[in-house]
Amino acid sequence: KSKDPFPIIVTDIRSGNTFSYQIQNEETSALNELSISLQNENFARHPHHAPKKGEIIAAQYTMDDLWYRAEVLSLVSQGKDLAFDYEVKYIDYGNREVLPHSRIRQLDQEFVDLMKPQAYDGKLVGVKTPEEDDAKDAIEGFKELVSGRTLYALEISTENTAPKGTKGTQLTHNVVLTDKDKDLGLELIANGYTRVDKRLKREDPLYALYHEAEEYARRERFGIWQYGYNPDSDEERELERQLLR
Repeated sequence: KSKDPFPIIVTDIRSGNTFSYQIQNEETSALNELSISLQNENFARHPHHAPKKGEIIAAQYTMDDLWYRAEVLSLVSQGKDLAFDYEVKYIDYGNREVLPHSRIRQLDQEFVDLMKPQAYDGKLVGVKTPEEDDAKDAIEGFKELVSGRTLYALEISTENTAPKGTKGTQLTHNVVLTDKDKDLGLELIANGYTRVDKRLKREDPLYALYHEAEEYARRERFGIWQYGYNPDSDEERELERQLLR
């Protein structure tokens, strides 16, 4: 496994520490050609298709009405006698959405085989994303740091994050992201968008740096520390509620 940082572009952000990315290489430039070919297929005229879970299909993205390769993650029931909606993941970009039957078409195998999925799921090492009200701010802060930039990712490990009880693997790449030597996980923590993950081990080279950044954000009352304290678990939240009574 390569231990050198590699160039990426972040294509989707789901929380203050989870995202999808494309590795910048020859295949990503070929992706433009694939996209043109897909639009030329005129899928709107193809018959509707009822796909199975796990199938790779052509899906019409709601933001631009263009067609992309997507995997069916689940079938979403609309109630008795109504057509299913489908939760899909755009396999070259990583974003997910729920689509009606009318935006789904069968995809010829040649488009599936042309290139492997270009999106990888990533997670920032040592960074814990806040819940509830602060979650949106963390996503916005993360977007600000990455939008339109080529970044470098150093992969530390991978893990299977498929939901328990499901077949197959859903690989997440645990990475450190940098922009011109600036560690983005550190930036998110120092700005009070996120906090240090308790699972980060003391001997980890990031441990001291990240804790120092968190202490700074807490002292300055940035973001999640605006009230000086931010509960990290259900137990701490319950304790806070009791103290405030």
